[in-house]
Amino acid sequence: MPAARPPLSAEDIFSIAFVGDPRLSPDGKHIAYSVKRGKLEENKYVSHLYVVGSGGGETRQLTFGDHNDMLPRWSPDGRTLAFVSNRHDKKDQVYLLPMDGGESRRHTDLDGAISALEWSPDGKKIVIVMRQLSEEQKERRDAEKNGELPKRRAFQVHTNIHYKEDGLGFLFDMHAHLYVVDAVSGESRQITDGDTEDMQPVFSPDSKTIAFASNRLDEPQRNLDNVDICLVSVDGGPVKRLTPKYGPNMAPSFSPDGKLIAFAGTVCENKGEAFWRDLDLWVVPVAGGDAKNLTPDLDRTVGDLSIADAHEVANSYEPPIWSADGKHITFSISDSGSVIACRVPVEGGKMERITPPGREITGITTDQRRGRYAFIMSDHTHPGEVAVFDPTEGGTPKWITQHNRELLETRWIGTPEEVWFTTDPGVNIQGWIMKPPAFESGKRYPAILEIHGGPHMQYGNTFFHELQYLAGKGYVVMWTNPRGSQGYGEAHTGSIVKNWGGPDYVDVMAAADYLIEQGYIDPARFGVTGGSYGGYMTNWLVGHTDRFKAAVTQRSVVNLYSFFGSCDFGYDFEYEFFGFPWENEEIALQYLRMSPLHYVKNVKTPLLILHSTEDHRCPISQAEELYTALKVLRREVEFVRFEGESHGLSRGGRPQNRLERLKRIGGWFDRYMGS
Repeated sequence: MPAARPPLSAEDIFSIAFVGDPRLSPDGKHIAYSVKRGKLEENKYVSHLYVVGSGGGETRQLTFGDHNDMLPRWSPDGRTLAFVSNRHDKKDQVYLLPMDGGESRRHTDLDGAISALEWSPDGKKIVIVMRQLSEEQKERRDAEKNGELPKRRAFQVHTNIHYKEDGLGFLFDMHAHLYVVDAVSGESRQITDGDTEDMQPVFSPDSKTIAFASNRLDEPQRNLDNVDICLVSVDGGPVKRLTPKYGPNMAPSFSPDGKLIAFAGTVCENKGEAFWRDLDLWVVPVAGGDAKNLTPDLDRTVGDLSIADAHEVANSYEPPIWSADGKHITFSISDSGSVIACRVPVEGGKMERITPPGREITGITTDQRRGRYAFIMSDHTHPGEVAVFDPTEGGTPKWITQHNRELLETRWIGTPEEVWFTTDPGVNIQGWIMKPPAFESGKRYPAILEIHGGPHMQYGNTFFHELQYLAGKGYVVMWTNPRGSQGYGEAHTGSIVKNWGGPDYVDVMAAADYLIEQGYIDPARFGVTGGSYGGYMTNWLVGHTDRFKAAVTQRSVVNLYSFFGSCDFGYDFEYEFFGFPWENEEIALQYLRMSPLHYVKNVKTPLLILHSTEDHRCPISQAEELYTALKVLRREVEFVRFEGESHGLSRGGRPQNRLERLKRIGGWFDRYMGS
């Protein structure tokens, strides 16, 4: 009898190949993509580019070295692959790689962070999005290049309301703008400016105009949830705003004839609704005029809002894909834990779902024929890999890369059970339960309830290393999409607005009840954890119930009053909450009522607090308030600070800190619950 496979360890997060950003060649024969891996001993990541035939077969590594290569983009004739690399002095530059043989060559001489790259259809130009770096950011880059932590300046001067952003640090009035690069000479020219962020550029079919997403209101920093579809000449000049109504409008895509632009967006009657409203698929005339909603009855959001820790996601909102004849548009939606590709007629009509549920697909791309699609596909038992799908051939998408094959063949991988249960009348909640290896009927196991962040995101049908790791340690693990989550319609998502800790608390407690009712967990060894909003709910739970034996709160929200002014965009949360907290005493009391800190005297559950010093989304002061209060109350609490990390520690933090986080979570539950 063969020996049982060992479960995934915490260290195995760095055995996973993070596959992302697939791009079909214009002729549809090849797919270029990136693969990122963590190097634990060196405490960093490296990413390289690969290519595989669209029919499958052997993969070929295109780039090598101790650096990061990303954003592979085929030239229109398919003979050159442009990409971004920091191989030269740790500075992002555009490189060109001839696909008929030869070495890549550096094509630009820039000093900034490049986040997007696209070719013009005539092959003469490349557009990039670049954020010039502040002196502090350059200092950080140079220090990290030498394996050091950056020195701190003695003082900083800020004049903008949006003066910091998680993952970027303090902004010093640096913004992401469009630059056009000559495809022959490499000369670059900035074509947009202003006190705003520009993103997601795409050329018109005639290569004369660039559409992009940007907030072009008079005071963009005071209206962070507004994004417009805009146009600018390839030579620069005035910017034309095509979506004058307030709301988030993103991911533009030109029709084949250049007359229309498709995009994901919504119209908000009230400022602040963008945090939870579903995005629909729209088209707007390039010449100007009213936009048309092609999915008014969808009641699901366009885009991928699934949370995962084991694949690369370039953007949650991807440009819709036009059919070659311009009659249909393909796009993705988040629906009940899945991300599904759909197609709808441009003239209006019934939406068709063209990929099956039960998976997450992201990074959809197509060829010039627009008949075959490639994307990154994952499910509960497979990390993201390149997959292809041809709707004209029927069937289902198939994986064509196997970068994680060895890991999957040598480790125990749990298959969760999908469950549904009822909370309030008429409210059905979806969740998943993963049992540990060698599960035995009649035995009772310790359990952990996981709560996702957002709050308006979704857990889904995708590979999640952390959940596998905890199940492998002997825990029954449950995760759900309570009210507030995406994927179940606007009423479900919007039900917690101005009421965090209300319907969501009911649903999370119902999940705990449901798991206990199954009869195979020990109610006396039941733990809970979550990050960001999931950390908020963890704090809320331990302040309202003694149900849980141990808890781990991560990068959490504790005090909504102080969060309003300390979060990088907390000041734009007045509609998610109640207005400005200082407006009157009633509003101030509402902020207090909805803050977990207000209930800290009730906390009896041993609590581990994990937080990062450079978290600007949920600042570390939130954790400090909670820790201090619990220590004053002489409660069982520990506080772990991760130096130099941002809000995204669990998904992209330095490998050694990322590993330490996992071990701390597992160790805390082992201490109080015993696996």
